[in-house]
Amino acid sequence: MLGNLETLDLADACYIDPIPQEICMLRKLRHFIGGHMDLIRLKDGIGGMTSLRTLPKVRLDQDLFGRRNGRERNFYIVELIQELVKLKQLRELVLLYVRDEYMSAISSLINEMQQLEKLQISTPRPVSTLEPDTFIDLDLNSPPPMLSIVKLDGRMLKFPEWILKLQNLTKLKVDLVDSKQMDDAMKLLK
Repeated sequence: MLGNLETLDLADACYIDPIPQEICMLRKLRHFIGGHMDLIRLKDGIGGMTSLRTLPKVRLDQDLFGRRNGRERNFYIVELIQELVKLKQLRELVLLYVRDEYMSAISSLINEMQQLEKLQISTPRPVSTLEPDTFIDLDLNSPPPMLSIVKLDGRMLKFPEWILKLQNLTKLKVDLVDSKQMDDAMKLLK
């Protein structure tokens, strides 16, 4: 019935949980906009939405079907990330609550997204001092050449050197933890 729909904006809608799997049938959908979307239930179909260009605010921290098994949840989240690789037309990708366990899969994803123009990666902030920090550590040997906006919202062990390869970069936001990282970044950017 909505086979020609190109934009689905759920940003102002009440929290939708779960996002219905039937959304994957909208093959012409270009812009799938929502507020902090948990797409884990779409992991078996979102890869077929090959017209998607905009996918902002994808949460990677939700418990699948209310289960608390971290290993199982991580497995499903990595499967979701691997499905996103099929979205070759994607121009904007925002991933929220990214954890260390997903960095390798996300690096592979971004290396494949040659049309990507805007990228945001955000890690969770530790609630207590007992909770380990998550560091943004992307290994991009072939970053998307069209990237013009990069926002890395989270701690990093070092300034990402792959940023220097971005010829179309117009906006960069990174969180640097200490003055040494700031000095290293300034040296690289000169």
